[in-house]
Amino acid sequence: MAFFRFECAIIVIVQWTFIFHFGACCFLALMCYIVNVKITTFSQGIRYIEMELLDGDLHTEIRKHRLGHLPPEMSGKFLKHITSGLMHLHSRRLIHRDIKPGNIFVSGSIAKIGDFGLTVEMGPNVTVAGTPNYLPYDIWNSVVPMTIRADLWGLGCVLQDRKSVV
Repeated sequence: MAFFRFECAIIVIVQWTFIFHFGACCFLALMCYIVNVKITTFSQGIRYIEMELLDGDLHTEIRKHRLGHLPPEMSGKFLKHITSGLMHLHSRRLIHRDIKPGNIFVSGSIAKIGDFGLTVEMGPNVTVAGTPNYLPYDIWNSVVPMTIRADLWGLGCVLQDRKSVV
C-alpha cells in the first residue's frame, strides 16, 4: 500500500486546466508502475497535489552501485516495470513526453514513472516538449508529429545511457 506524506510534494495549482489534466494522471496511479498521486482540496478551495513518498529516482539508485550501472537482473526488472507503466499510459491515450532517468522513480525494488507535467492526450496537434537528449531528432526538429514514439525513444535512450540502466 502506498503511503502519502503531506510534506514531500505540495504544489499549489492555479490553472484549472492542469487540475483537469492531472485528474487523468491520478486515474493512472491505480497501476503500480505509475507514481501514486492524489489531489487534495483544503479550505478556501486551494488544491494541492500529494505524491507518494519514494526512495529516489533512477540516478539515485544507480549511484548506490559501485559499477556505475545497475546489475543486469535489476535492469531487466526495472525495464519490465517501465514498459508496463508506459503501456498503461498509452492505453489511456496519453503521451508522457519526458521519459528520462530523472522521471523514473524507485520505490523499494519497483520502478515507477512519474512527473506528469508534460503529459498530454494523443492527437494530431501535440506540441513538442521534453528533454532534447531523450527525444527523437525528427520530432525535436518538428519533421514528424509528437506520438508515443517519443516515449519509446526516451526509454531507449535511458537504456543506452552508460550511466543509466545497462
